Amino acid sequence: MGIPIGIALSQITDIPLVIIRKRKYGLPGEVELSQVTGYSRSQLFLNGVKQGDRVIVVDDVISTGGTLLATLEGLKAAVPKSKMLLVVQRGEGAERLRRQGYSIKTIVKVDVNDKRVYQVSES
Repeated sequence: MGIPIGIALSQITDIPLVIIRKRKYGLPGEVELSQVTGYSRSQLFLNGVKQGDRVIVVDDVISTGGTLLATLEGLKAAVPKSKMLLVVQRGEGAERLRRQGYSIKTIVKVDVNDKRVYQVSES
């Protein structure tokens, strides 16, 4: 869901965009990431990142932090330090990753109850 945001940022900044996929393409250098969230377990696939690259990870929402953690762990070998920009923080995932030493910037924090989504704070 972060793809439209990533595309816009890539066009504005002229920084190449790499998309983490849910499907394996079998391309050279493909990295397989194990994803565990509060909702599911699956594999993610990544190409186009090499040793020494500087990376900004962009996503639309962080809830449990499972997808982002899988991404960061998979990137560690090639990219020891990356920055994260997440539009919406929901749940404890951002705090979980901050406790593990990751630098995360979120734009808005929301909470969800059985009736609606409401803004808790701006980050």
